[in-house]
Amino acid sequence: MTKYLLVRPESGLNDMLTQIEVGCLYGQNNGRVVVVDTAHPSSKHFRDDFSHYFVSIDPNLHLSVDPFVDTFDRVSVYPPFLAGRVSNYNIENSEEYSCWVETVFKQPIRIDFTKEYSETLLVHQLFGGNPIAINALQRMRLQSWIVDELHNRLQTLPEEYSAIHIRNTDIKTDYNSVLHKIDSHLAHDMLFVATDSREVLDAFKNKFGNRIASFTTLPEGNNALHYLNSNPRQANTDAILDLLTLACSKQFFMAELHNCNFARVSGYSTLARNLNENRDILARLISDERIIISA
Repeated sequence: MTKYLLVRPESGLNDMLTQIEVGCLYGQNNGRVVVVDTAHPSSKHFRDDFSHYFVSIDPNLHLSVDPFVDTFDRVSVYPPFLAGRVSNYNIENSEEYSCWVETVFKQPIRIDFTKEYSETLLVHQLFGGNPIAINALQRMRLQSWIVDELHNRLQTLPEEYSAIHIRNTDIKTDYNSVLHKIDSHLAHDMLFVATDSREVLDAFKNKFGNRIASFTTLPEGNNALHYLNSNPRQANTDAILDLLTLACSKQFFMAELHNCNFARVSGYSTLARNLNENRDILARLISDERIIISA
């Protein structure tokens, strides 16, 4: 019988891709098919099917749970409290475990990646990112409509442009210092700014005027974009396109986080930098002759 690992990754793109890659490595080592579900009713962030945006080129990786739903509620499962209800449970934040837990049993939905399990299905629903996130993208390519949108966006930019990502909602950046630092280091006339903060975008426009390019529609308030669920398709599309636009730039700046006790820079920035520096991976991900990814 086929054995499965169901990965339900949480938080932003870097965390999600990290959890997918960790799952794929476990699946390779333990003979399990990996299924990704980012549209489960309990999902707090992405809330849409990952296969709408990406296509798996790894035969052991499936980016939609839809073909497996009926099977997963009928097989043995770990954690065992999900038996018979893999498709119907909810989660809440737990200070005790410092992660999401299932709301009835108050237990984390995760596995120990150093262990083997006898159950047919393992379920892992967690956040957490590191630089291996880029490896998950080597298992995928973009859906054609995302590539079309990226091409349209790049057509409005010069062939060579600078770019920066600044997170300044739930986690803060000393963006005024960044403004002054990069002023004398810009190598190109156009600076693409990817940010979750209207305040940041306005500050850059006030300083650099029409040298600033930005595409994402920023909401009112001060919440991180991956926590805003009123229009997940638009929010996810903007996040993916901003990531790719950062990666395609000729000069990429990273902004350090301000008074953040768990990271020096945003995981999203790290993912963008890694794609920017690994242009062969970026080119394979895009796989379109209209978009030339030069060294």
